[in-house]
Amino acid sequence: MKTINSDIKNNTFKQVYLLTGNETFLLRSYKKRLKAALALDDMNYSYYEGKDIDVNSVVEGAETLPFFAERKLIIIENSGWFKAAGAGDGNEMAEYLTHPCESTFIIFVEEEVDKRSKLYKAVSAMSKSVGKSDGRPVPGTEPEGEPNPPSGCGGSYICEMNHPKPEEMVNWAAGMLMQNGKKITRTDLEMFLGSTGNDMELVKNEIDKLIAYTGDRDYISAEDIEAVTTVTLTNKVYDMCRAITQKKYSEAMGLYEDLLALRESPMSIIYKISRQFNQLLNVKDMINDGQRQDAVASRIKVPPFVAGKLMQQARGYDRNALLNNVEKCLELEEAFKKGDMPERLAVELLICG
Repeated sequence: MKTINSDIKNNTFKQVYLLTGNETFLLRSYKKRLKAALALDDMNYSYYEGKDIDVNSVVEGAETLPFFAERKLIIIENSGWFKAAGAGDGNEMAEYLTHPCESTFIIFVEEEVDKRSKLYKAVSAMSKSVGKSDGRPVPGTEPEGEPNPPSGCGGSYICEMNHPKPEEMVNWAAGMLMQNGKKITRTDLEMFLGSTGNDMELVKNEIDKLIAYTGDRDYISAEDIEAVTTVTLTNKVYDMCRAITQKKYSEAMGLYEDLLALRESPMSIIYKISRQFNQLLNVKDMINDGQRQDAVASRIKVPPFVAGKLMQQARGYDRNALLNNVEKCLELEEAFKKGDMPERLAVELLICG
């Protein structure tokens, strides 16, 4: 992200930006900032979104000169063109990028990309300066055998925006509170983040609620956090795993409906349940091996306070029950991928044993 910040500050832009990753807060924020910096007027700005974009219309617009302005901006979001299997339209866009119109600037925003796709390689080939969000080169993204960047093009930049690391999230959340004149202990902040997870949009919303709730008071307590913090997706997944293990089918189905209401797909729910059971199984084994909280945190790559919470949870499970549920998740996920059963039925079978 340093490169984008520098481009905006210096008013010197790459011709193509690809913003990708699982942190929607950062994707939306930097898309908005780049648009504000690059879009001179509505007449020279176009926005496309979704899987049904007409690539011919996009290319035609990109090849058209701006109207009484020095540049035009096109933003293309979640097109699916960067997936290898989605060839077609992505290949046509890649062909355009071999000889792009110099006055047209393009911002791609894609949550998922395949670095083997032709369009990803085309964007990479436009510049030798391809970097991650911290400005370092992305290993393995320099396409072999690709042509040199087209002459006269303004280059490109690929920025991967993923959920921040635990310590980065702590610092970011603390910084937001400090900017709003709020103090909080490290212990209470870690408790707060343990409840909210690492989705920056959700964390920001919960911080805004805490700031409003505490009013003129300059400190935030554990009681404040418990009073206003919303139960998160992560907590619902854990509660669902506990209900499945304890054969509380009605409770598990209720939690499943809650997750569907949060727009989680059945396949995503199976994945999250499988990940939770697998994590608890690993923690259970580490506890049995006599490993301490810091060692557990380091091995499963979570903050110590999260590791402590997982260790407490894992102690309440039978190891064989955890192993059986991990295996069951894998079997149902495979059955769905092979087309042997609908994804919703797969989740219901997992819940009801």
